[in-house]
Amino acid sequence: MDIFLVSSSVLSFLFLIKSKENGKYLFLSAIFLGVAFMSKNVIALLNLPIFFFYLYLSNQLKIFKSKYFYLSIILFLIIVLPWHLIMFFRHKQEFLNSYAGYHLIERYNENILHLNNSTDIFNYLKVIVLRSGSWWFVFLTAFLVVLKDISKKIKRQELLLLLFWMVFIFVFFTSSTTKLHHYVLPLYIPFSILVAYGLYNSYLKKSIFAIFPILILFINIDKAVILQVSDFGEARLLFSSILYKLFHFPTIVVHLFITAWVAYIFYCYFSNKKSFAVKASLCSVFLFSFALPFNPDRAPLAKEIGYVAKNKNIEKIYHLDYKDLNIDGSLVYYNYPIKIIGIRKSMEAEFSFSENSSSYCLISNKSKYDESKELKYDFFPCEIVK
Repeated sequence: MDIFLVSSSVLSFLFLIKSKENGKYLFLSAIFLGVAFMSKNVIALLNLPIFFFYLYLSNQLKIFKSKYFYLSIILFLIIVLPWHLIMFFRHKQEFLNSYAGYHLIERYNENILHLNNSTDIFNYLKVIVLRSGSWWFVFLTAFLVVLKDISKKIKRQELLLLLFWMVFIFVFFTSSTTKLHHYVLPLYIPFSILVAYGLYNSYLKKSIFAIFPILILFINIDKAVILQVSDFGEARLLFSSILYKLFHFPTIVVHLFITAWVAYIFYCYFSNKKSFAVKASLCSVFLFSFALPFNPDRAPLAKEIGYVAKNKNIEKIYHLDYKDLNIDGSLVYYNYPIKIIGIRKSMEAEFSFSENSSSYCLISNKSKYDESKELKYDFFPCEIVK
């Protein structure tokens, strides 16, 4: 959902920028903002301070007097209201408690997932360093170029907007009590643009900043970095992982090769071969740092529950997990509306089963975190009674 949220938000912003040429582009901006809202509710409205800051910097506040602006608000409401109204009238307080209470208010104000990082104000700073595959180092070198251009009033408005975008997202989610790594995905859009801007300007000026990023190859080759970046399984990052897994190159061989290549580039730069050194450095950064994504089967249990519940019109599922993992809760927000009542193995003796068409029992013999495609779960009609 976060990827779709970010994609839709960026498209909404692009069409807002285009509305300077033609007010009708506001309609497309509203449509994509509505799509972003439908992907992850009011989190999409975090775009609005960024949008308003852009309008202020570009001196376009007169847009609020445009008929297209108010028509676009109506279009946005046409997109987001129907589903929300249907869900409210169908589930009433249950919907409000889960949708607004648990997933918005409680998630922001309370540590509902019992994470250890809830009070760590440096949490997302660590996330950027650990999860960006050492691109944080490239960002630091590019950031120096950005600050220099801002001081010289070069692209000042655009660069200030990108910095505001990053800082706003960072501060908002840092102030949240529940902190998950993917919450700050919107931050990586301005992050990437600023990196590209800094590298491109360094390339044009043949600045020494253009060859600093090649030093990330030393960081990338470290196995600890690889594990930190890819421990969720979403992607296997870094060229060095290919050398480890496919060719079984000894670490020392890889380090020697990287050391020789980096030294050669620096030698070329200071031997009046700046153009070659800069191009070789930037090309190396991208070639040695690309991602090899794969499509993991994430959360198979949640998918199975949603599939069974929807096709059998189930209102309630009792979940018996033989590893004593309790998953009480509701899938009203994320999936087909259904209550999940967790029953631990240690409690099983207190219950017996009787058939009931509106509720099912789920027996899972493995951890709910097991992502194997081979997992099978047993469902059968039941009602648990004492």
